[in-house]
Amino acid sequence: MEVNKTLYLQEWQSKNSFYLFIHCLFFFSCADLGKEEKLPPSRPFQTQFEVEDFSSAVECQACHPTHYDEWASSMHAYSMKDPVWLSLQRHEHQVHEEIGIELGDFCVQCHSPVAALTDAITDHNSFTLSEKI
Repeated sequence: MEVNKTLYLQEWQSKNSFYLFIHCLFFFSCADLGKEEKLPPSRPFQTQFEVEDFSSAVECQACHPTHYDEWASSMHAYSMKDPVWLSLQRHEHQVHEEIGIELGDFCVQCHSPVAALTDAITDHNSFTLSEKI
Protein backbone atom coordinates (compact mmCIF):
# COMPACT_ATOMS: atom_id res chain seq x y z
CA MET A 1 0.00 0.00 0.00
CA GLU A 2 2.85 2.30 0.88
CA VAL A 3 4.44 1.66 -2.53
CA ASN A 4 1.21 2.70 -4.30
CA LYS A 5 1.10 5.99 -2.36
CA THR A 6 4.71 6.70 -3.23
CA LEU A 7 4.10 6.02 -6.94
CA TYR A 8 0.95 8.13 -6.84
CA LEU A 9 2.81 11.03 -5.21
CA GLN A 10 5.64 10.80 -7.74
CA GLU A 11 3.15 10.84 -10.65
CA TRP A 12 1.27 13.76 -9.10
CA GLN A 13 4.49 15.75 -8.57
CA SER A 14 5.66 14.97 -12.09
CA LYS A 15 2.38 16.12 -13.64
CA ASN A 16 2.24 19.23 -11.47
CA SER A 17 5.83 20.10 -12.31
CA PHE A 18 4.99 19.81 -16.00
CA TYR A 19 1.88 22.00 -15.64
CA LEU A 20 3.84 24.53 -13.59
CA PHE A 21 6.51 24.64 -16.29
CA ILE A 22 3.89 25.21 -19.04
CA HIS A 23 2.20 28.00 -17.05
CA CYS A 24 5.53 29.70 -16.39
CA LEU A 25 6.48 29.39 -20.03
CA PHE A 26 3.28 31.11 -21.17
CA PHE A 27 3.41 33.69 -18.41
CA PHE A 28 6.97 34.77 -19.11
CA SER A 29 6.67 34.61 -22.87
CA CYS A 30 3.56 36.79 -22.85
CA ALA A 31 4.63 39.11 -20.06
CA ASP A 32 6.00 41.80 -22.39
CA LEU A 33 3.05 41.90 -24.78
CA GLY A 34 1.79 45.40 -25.21
CA LYS A 35 5.15 47.01 -24.56
CA GLU A 36 6.38 49.21 -27.35
CA GLU A 37 9.57 47.94 -28.87
CA LYS A 38 12.06 50.70 -29.44
CA LEU A 39 13.91 50.19 -32.69
CA PRO A 40 17.34 51.63 -33.24
CA PRO A 41 17.37 54.80 -35.30
CA SER A 42 17.43 54.04 -39.00
CA ARG A 43 20.73 54.26 -40.74
CA PRO A 44 21.07 56.57 -43.70
CA PHE A 45 21.25 54.83 -47.03
CA GLN A 46 22.41 56.10 -50.34
CA THR A 47 19.76 56.49 -53.02
CA GLN A 48 21.72 58.24 -55.74
CA PHE A 49 24.88 56.88 -57.29
CA GLU A 50 27.42 57.97 -59.85
CA VAL A 51 29.52 55.61 -61.96
CA GLU A 52 32.59 57.03 -60.21
CA ASP A 53 31.25 55.73 -56.85
CA PHE A 54 32.19 52.20 -57.93
CA SER A 55 35.65 50.67 -58.13
CA SER A 56 36.90 48.90 -61.19
CA ALA A 57 37.19 45.12 -60.97
CA VAL A 58 40.92 45.56 -61.64
CA GLU A 59 41.23 47.15 -58.18
CA CYS A 60 39.89 43.92 -56.64
CA GLN A 61 42.55 41.85 -58.35
CA ALA A 62 45.35 42.77 -55.92
CA CYS A 63 43.60 41.27 -52.88
CA HIS A 64 41.49 38.64 -54.64
CA PRO A 65 43.57 37.32 -57.56
CA THR A 66 41.88 33.92 -57.79
CA HIS A 67 38.37 35.37 -57.75
CA TYR A 68 39.38 38.02 -60.25
CA ASP A 69 40.91 35.44 -62.62
CA GLU A 70 37.81 33.26 -62.42
CA TRP A 71 35.55 36.24 -63.06
CA ALA A 72 37.72 37.75 -65.82
CA SER A 73 37.66 34.53 -67.83
CA SER A 74 33.90 34.05 -67.42
CA MET A 75 30.98 35.52 -69.32
CA HIS A 76 30.17 37.63 -66.26
CA ALA A 77 33.07 39.91 -67.10
CA TYR A 78 31.53 40.56 -70.51
CA SER A 79 27.89 40.80 -69.50
CA MET A 80 27.58 44.40 -70.75
CA LYS A 81 30.01 44.01 -73.65
CA ASP A 82 28.42 41.01 -75.29
CA PRO A 83 26.97 42.03 -78.69
CA VAL A 84 24.52 39.11 -78.57
CA TRP A 85 23.16 40.30 -75.22
CA LEU A 86 22.92 43.89 -76.46
CA SER A 87 20.97 42.73 -79.51
CA LEU A 88 18.63 40.58 -77.44
CA GLN A 89 18.18 43.37 -74.93
CA ARG A 90 17.20 45.84 -77.67
CA HIS A 91 14.88 43.25 -79.22
CA GLU A 92 13.14 42.54 -75.89
CA HIS A 93 12.62 46.24 -75.25
CA GLN A 94 11.07 46.71 -78.69
CA VAL A 95 8.80 43.66 -78.35
CA HIS A 96 7.63 44.68 -74.89
CA GLU A 97 7.06 48.29 -75.91
CA GLU A 98 4.78 47.07 -78.73
CA ILE A 99 2.53 45.35 -76.20
CA GLY A 100 2.65 48.27 -73.78
CA ILE A 101 5.15 46.97 -71.23
CA GLU A 102 8.20 49.01 -70.32
CA LEU A 103 11.13 46.85 -69.21
CA GLY A 104 13.28 49.74 -68.06
CA ASP A 105 16.39 48.46 -66.30
CA PHE A 106 15.01 44.95 -65.74
CA CYS A 107 17.77 43.18 -67.70
CA VAL A 108 20.44 45.73 -66.83
CA GLN A 109 20.01 45.15 -63.08
CA CYS A 110 21.94 41.88 -63.41
CA HIS A 111 24.06 42.55 -66.48
CA SER A 112 25.36 45.85 -65.11
CA PRO A 113 24.22 46.76 -61.61
CA VAL A 114 26.32 49.94 -61.82
CA ALA A 115 24.39 51.05 -64.91
CA ALA A 116 21.08 50.26 -63.22
CA LEU A 117 21.96 52.11 -60.00
CA THR A 118 23.31 55.18 -61.80
CA ASP A 119 20.62 55.36 -64.50
CA ALA A 120 23.48 55.39 -67.00
CA ILE A 121 21.34 53.95 -69.78
CA THR A 122 18.67 56.42 -70.75
CA ASP A 123 17.51 54.79 -73.99
CA HIS A 124 17.64 51.00 -74.00
CA ASN A 125 16.74 50.79 -77.69
CA SER A 126 19.77 52.74 -78.84
CA PHE A 127 22.36 51.79 -76.21
CA THR A 128 25.67 50.74 -77.78
CA LEU A 129 29.02 49.34 -76.65
CA SER A 130 30.62 52.73 -77.15
CA GLU A 131 28.78 54.17 -74.13
CA LYS A 132 30.88 54.00 -70.97
CA ILE A 133 29.46 52.16 -68.03
